[in-house]
Amino acid sequence: MFQNITYTGKRSPGFVKCRLAADKSGKLLAMETDWSIDHGPYSEFGDLLTVRQAQFTGAGYDIANIRGKGRTVCTNHAWGSAFRAYGSPQAFLASEIAMDELAEKLGMDPLELRFKNIYRPGATTPTGQEPEVFCFENMFNTLRPLWEEAKKRCKNLSTPEKKRGVGLSLGIYGCGLDGPDGSVAWVELNKDGSVTVGNSWQDHGQGADLAALTHAHETLRQMGITPEQIKLVMNDTAFTPASGPSGGSRQNVMTGNAIRVGCEMLVNAMRKADGTYRNYNEMVAENIPVHYEGKWAASMCTDCNSETGQGNPFCIYMYALFMPEVEVDIKTGKAKVVRFVTVEDIGTLTNKATTDGQIYGGLAQGIGLALTEDFEDLKKHTSLVGCGMPFIYDIPDDMEIIYNITPREHGPYGAAGVGEGPLTAPHPAILNAVYNACGARVYAVPALPEKIKAAMPK
Repeated sequence: MFQNITYTGKRSPGFVKCRLAADKSGKLLAMETDWSIDHGPYSEFGDLLTVRQAQFTGAGYDIANIRGKGRTVCTNHAWGSAFRAYGSPQAFLASEIAMDELAEKLGMDPLELRFKNIYRPGATTPTGQEPEVFCFENMFNTLRPLWEEAKKRCKNLSTPEKKRGVGLSLGIYGCGLDGPDGSVAWVELNKDGSVTVGNSWQDHGQGADLAALTHAHETLRQMGITPEQIKLVMNDTAFTPASGPSGGSRQNVMTGNAIRVGCEMLVNAMRKADGTYRNYNEMVAENIPVHYEGKWAASMCTDCNSETGQGNPFCIYMYALFMPEVEVDIKTGKAKVVRFVTVEDIGTLTNKATTDGQIYGGLAQGIGLALTEDFEDLKKHTSLVGCGMPFIYDIPDDMEIIYNITPREHGPYGAAGVGEGPLTAPHPAILNAVYNACGARVYAVPALPEKIKAAMPK
């Protein structure tokens, strides 16, 4: 365990300065940012991580004027590598705390300030891209009554010894590797009438087999094919095509579409003029291939320019709202998340049990990121306990997921990805809740008890 923790890459720290300008009504006018990424001794992906700050700092809001400058810095600290929601936690920690501070200066409710400035038709992302859907208005309207209830509940449950507060943030993440990402899968009709699907949708626990089966069945079921008649060959590149990495929340969109395209090619080949379908023997007799390779690419996307930060990097985004309730022990400064509500828009749900699991896991990781996890001292942070991994009792049982379903034009059957959206910005919401509870404004994670205690008003 010591070697695993010591020698594997960690999320790179980001030092982000963010200034927002608004008129008296709360309409955002401009944003100015400056950031440095501490990437350790190696440069791998450091440039892209730096670009991520341009893509996601201030994301979610219509900001007409943005000026920012960022840099990747090589240091003698731990080497930086990609980790879930890559780059967005650093960005949203800055802009979502800044939004709360701006709301306070304006005398506005934090939800209403956000609602006033969210993406609506005519808005663009920080990279100048038109959002593919405008779902935040419905999401905020869903959350608003729960927000009002939470504010009252926290006020009523606060005691002089333990103060409660509620916080808010939004988060966004793209599905895909920047630019025209794509994938490949093959589909083959078998002699017994079953269909085999081959791809390299690498699975590290997210349910790749179930999702691959779902997209194939959704396409093939018009021929009467049942899930039991679909066989999967996965992740053996002696037999399966390279479908790309399971990162960037890309597989459900990219490989899901490749499976859909391959299955559509097979369905079209098997369809007769009268609308019925050929069987295997008829396909062979008519010399029609029974094996098809499905390919799909996000041809509508472009890389972001490293000088300007402008471009159309993702064909689909995931959208999330986070609303944790936190209890702070005034004597010790220890904060505990006691309740968590999230509103998520990930398009059409490919499988609800799978998406539930991804989101619960993302929220749990967000709690650890916000309050306990650290990796700075090789003498101290080299065990699961020393690293501050959350215990079971650190994660509340009271967690609610609300889905706002907006089908995506370019997703397989309207689906987006799910994996990284839940870890984009739960941590600034938690820090905003800490401030709401006890007046301690903490700007860096983890918000350890001594840090919260020191930040409390004297």
